[in-house]
Amino acid sequence: MIVHFKVALVIGWIILILMIIICFSDCAFAATSSDQSTTYLAKPVQQALQAMNTTGIDQAWNRLQSQYGSYLPENGGELVSQVIKGDATFSLQGVVQGLLRFFMDTVFTNLRLLGMLIVLSVIAFTLDNVKSAFEEQTVSLIGQFVISLALIILAISSFHQATSFATSAIQAMTDLMYASLPIVLSLVMATGGLTSAATLHPIVFLTVNTISFIVLHFAFPLLFASAVLLMTSHLSGRLHVSGLADLMKTIVITTLGLSMTAFLGVMTLQGSLASLRDGVTLKSVKFIASNLVPVVGKALSDATTSIAGGLLLVKNATGIISAVVLLLICAFPSLKILALSLVYRLAGTLLQPVGDSPVIATLSTISKTLTLLFAVTAVVGLMFFFSMIITVWITNTTAMVR
Repeated sequence: MIVHFKVALVIGWIILILMIIICFSDCAFAATSSDQSTTYLAKPVQQALQAMNTTGIDQAWNRLQSQYGSYLPENGGELVSQVIKGDATFSLQGVVQGLLRFFMDTVFTNLRLLGMLIVLSVIAFTLDNVKSAFEEQTVSLIGQFVISLALIILAISSFHQATSFATSAIQAMTDLMYASLPIVLSLVMATGGLTSAATLHPIVFLTVNTISFIVLHFAFPLLFASAVLLMTSHLSGRLHVSGLADLMKTIVITTLGLSMTAFLGVMTLQGSLASLRDGVTLKSVKFIASNLVPVVGKALSDATTSIAGGLLLVKNATGIISAVVLLLICAFPSLKILALSLVYRLAGTLLQPVGDSPVIATLSTISKTLTLLFAVTAVVGLMFFFSMIITVWITNTTAMVR
């Protein structure tokens, strides 16, 4: 027991010396008045903002502004500094309204595609109904083949367009995670969460790399292959491979579901234990510094708590802003994909009274595949969003315990 106390005392003195160097590099002593305390709290925040390199976050936000500026609040420049200082005009209601307007505009933009699908489908119905009038049905079969080929080309073009939207969104989210996580974890370490930062760093970065690789090189190709197989099965009438296509979809959904469950479970459990460990350690060091260091121990302890509170504010603001930008990066391309899916669904619904045909089944298949592509993109965005929010929330436990 005595040995453990001596070890703790030595560690406390070492940390105390480091605190003295940090605290007194900018101020001579920690004052006790409220005005001086407020100034003392503001100075670490200003210094942290000046020292942080938020270029990656600002570039991601400015890129969103350049692409979808008419649907977003106008906040240029350094977004993190503006939010902390209260200068940002960021409204949740305005963002939601902007997303709804963007979705409706995207649907109206794709009305030309809807018209082409309806025209091709009507021609296919007409050829199917009057094929008995042609000798040996050769002309009708050739016409149906041409219509089916045109429909497949349109579907592949739409799927390729949707995949490019999803790929660019995932790559942009990955870049933002690489830019914001080092800042957040550095602030976690500055507030005393050494174990939390050391635990969360490999988990989060491994997850970002793994999920991006799985989705871009495994999930998207499988979805594309399943869509082609289902269209071929519907239009040919002879080649039945719908079971294989459904198996591919099941593999994609199961893989993403297991990955998300494992990631969130491990991150929450390990991060919670690490943050509690940091909180208990800091509370012990604070007690040692306050009671065993003569004259200046209590003042140094209070000054360190004030600095940690200011850095905690910067860390929370940076993490939440990064999470919001992540959601917006994911939201706009996802809504484009959802709009394409809605167009194919509308085409199939409008043509259903005309009659039952493989064309309607093909349109429904394309719509379902695009919806699944939208779901995969949204799940990846939510996973990155939750990883940032959990990082901010878990590391706040250290401050609460302290």
